[in-house]
Amino acid sequence: MAKTSEAKNVPVPPPTNTIEETKPKKAAAPKIVEVEREVLPIQTKYFGLATHQTKQFCACAAAGTKPEDLEKPEFWKHVAVQMQMGYEVRVLAEDYSWVAYGIVTFKHANNVRVSIHTFQALDKVSYDTNGIDSRYYVKQRGMLKWCIVDRETGNNVFENIPNQGKALQELDQYLATLLR
Repeated sequence: MAKTSEAKNVPVPPPTNTIEETKPKKAAAPKIVEVEREVLPIQTKYFGLATHQTKQFCACAAAGTKPEDLEKPEFWKHVAVQMQMGYEVRVLAEDYSWVAYGIVTFKHANNVRVSIHTFQALDKVSYDTNGIDSRYYVKQRGMLKWCIVDRETGNNVFENIPNQGKALQELDQYLATLLR
């Protein structure tokens, strides 16, 4: 039922200024028109095998080198003459604790900057264990290749094993026979 004024019993119209009407109206978002652009194909002089277009270098960093050191020009000063912009570099820590990949981003005389884009810490593997197996270990012994060595006597138990993996397998078999 509509309200009426007391003086003349005439219905009173509702107020015209509601909260919704006093808020400013938002402008419509402009329409984005996509302009079709031409795709430029790669020219043959800019396309080729990676071995012809760029070089990949591998470096072995001293144990204890930090990833931040790899981006300093002083780290590369002795090998800067071999590098060019765009060359790829893989750096592996001497103790195999990490590996890093980077790209040469600047080269001027002996001033080289390498931007490291990937750094990965590697798992630390310990082959020493407690018990009987701690008495024997695997070691590279030059002309004798890989050997299984008795820690107590220092004598070689087995010699001339071609690689470390094979030597570790031999060590496992040897320890299994000792435990029988």
